[in-house]
Parts: sequence; structure tokens; C-alpha cells
Amino acid sequence: MRRRRKNKKNKLRKILLIVLFIFVAINLFLNKKIAEKINKIKNEYSKTDVANIYVQEDKKFNLVIVNDNEYIKEIKGLDDIGEIKKDKPILIVRNGKYGYIDSNGDILIPMEYDALGTFIDGKVLAKKDTKIGVLNEKGEEVLPLQYDEIYMGENNTFIMKEGSIYSSCDLKTKTTLNIDEVYKVNENILIFSNENKFGIMNYKGEIIIPNTFDEISTFIDKIFIGYKEQKYSLYNLKNEKISGDYDFIEQIGNNEYKGGNNEIGNYAFLSAHISTEDKYENIRKYDESIYIGELKNDTSDVIEVKSKSIRNLKNDDVEKYIKKIKGEKSNE
Repeated sequence: MRRRRKNKKNKLRKILLIVLFIFVAINLFLNKKIAEKINKIKNEYSKTDVANIYVQEDKKFNLVIVNDNEYIKEIKGLDDIGEIKKDKPILIVRNGKYGYIDSNGDILIPMEYDALGTFIDGKVLAKKDTKIGVLNEKGEEVLPLQYDEIYMGENNTFIMKEGSIYSSCDLKTKTTLNIDEVYKVNENILIFSNENKFGIMNYKGEIIIPNTFDEISTFIDKIFIGYKEQKYSLYNLKNEKISGDYDFIEQIGNNEYKGGNNEIGNYAFLSAHISTEDKYENIRKYDESIYIGELKNDTSDVIEVKSKSIRNLKNDDVEKYIKKIKGEKSNE
């Protein structure tokens, strides 16, 4: 009886050893195959800004995610792929439907939307059929897909349009707005109109500049062009007028402009920091901080915006002077 039991134990040990050997052999074989596939991917696919993500482009895009050299996740046949950045959701498009994945290839938002925007503060605009809503990174609706327009600002603030009614929302409260139209400037401010007069507001629906203008320039940084009483002028975001009145004003830098009156025919240099009379035949941009005002008498003014200085020079000396002052600044 003891010998039989001992023989059974020995047979069981042998079986377990064989099973273990087979398991290890299969594991080694699979690891070898995975390593070979990873090496092939690294050789044949294009690298991205994220170390474990590779892209192959033929007629379609193939996205491959390699995690700790242990497993490979492939998403094939994509029409387009959004920007790939570390710890940022990745936009994917197939057959005209949009979705998002994370850097591990896990689905955040399934590919079932007709359009998706860019994430701001963990929220993204989504369109399905003709309606727009807002989703979070889990794909959950934080604003239902029932709106005709949504403008998304910073810190989870939104302006929505449903039918002809505009409202503001911070995901806690919703307020109806007495406006006719809005035009997005950036994630902080919008231009709005009411009864054909234009003003500026934020995404909470708070008025920054009352709607007293017939026109407002759509590019706004620190200052903007406002048109009223048939004249153009520059204003800051405190609604303070910082220039004279002109028949036309053209933007030539972020916060730099040239203005003129039709009767005089010359240009004035205009900015938040320094302005001139309309005395120039032309004003040209040298770089972000230097502008050149060309005069009639073979001289030009070198206008330095940051230092708020103007230097009149002969045209032949302008380039030498600019190189000199830029050299001095680089040595400071």
C-alpha cells in the first residue's frame, strides 16, 4: 500500500513538472514572439512624442501602444489621429466618427461622435447629429447634447445657444443672457451683439465692455479697435480710449496698429505704450518690438515699443542702428 501511494506521488510530481515545463516553454515562446513584434514595430513604425506610442501611415493610420514591453495594443484603420502628447487624451477618427483614447490605448470616449473638440480643464465639446454638448474624460455628459452652439472658456465656464436663446453656465448655475449673437475671441472673452451694437463679455456672461460699438475687431489681446460715430479708435479692456479718431486702423503687430485719415493720407503709429501723429508715408514691422516709420525727407523713425523711444535717422543708418541696439541688448 505504501509503495502504491509513493508511486502515485511520484507520478503526480512528474505530471506537475511536465505541466510546469510546458507552461514555462509557452511563456518563453510568447515573450520571444512579443519581443520580435515590438522590435518590428520600432523598426517599421514612426516614433511619436510619447515613448511607448508608434504610428504607421499608409492609406490609413495604425496606432500601436507598447506598455512595459509586456503587451501590445493596436488600433487599426484610422482616418486621422490627433496630437500625441504625454498624459494627454489622443483624438482618433474612423469612418467619420470621433473618439478619444488615453496613452495606454484605453477608450475614454468611444468613436461615435460626429465631431469632438480639444480638452480644456478636462472637458471637451462633442457633436452628434446636429446637437452639441460637453463631455468629461470618462465620456460622461456634463452638458447634454441638446444645444445648437456652445463656446467653452477656462475654469469650466460656457456660453450656450439653444434655439435663439443664449445662456451662461459654470456647471452649477445657468443664467439666461439678453444677447443676439456671440463671437469667440479666446478662452477668456467673447464679442457679443445686442440690437446691432457690439460689446465684450466673459464666459460667465459678465459685461466687460458695454455694447456701444458699431464694430469691434475680432483679434483682441490687450487692446482692440472700436468703431462708432463713423470713426475708428483704439480702446483697452477698461473701455478707455487710448488713441485719436481715424478713418481707418490696420493691425501690424499683436498690440500695434497704424491709423490714418483719408484727407491727410499719412499713417500714425498706434499702440498701448507709444503712439505718434499721422506723419508717416508707411510703417513697417522690423520685429515684435521694433517698427520703422518712413518719412518723406529720406529719414525714418525707429520706434522701439518696449522702451517707448523714437529715434529719427537717415535711411542709410537705420539698419546699422537697429543692429547696434539689438547687440547691446543681447549683451546685457
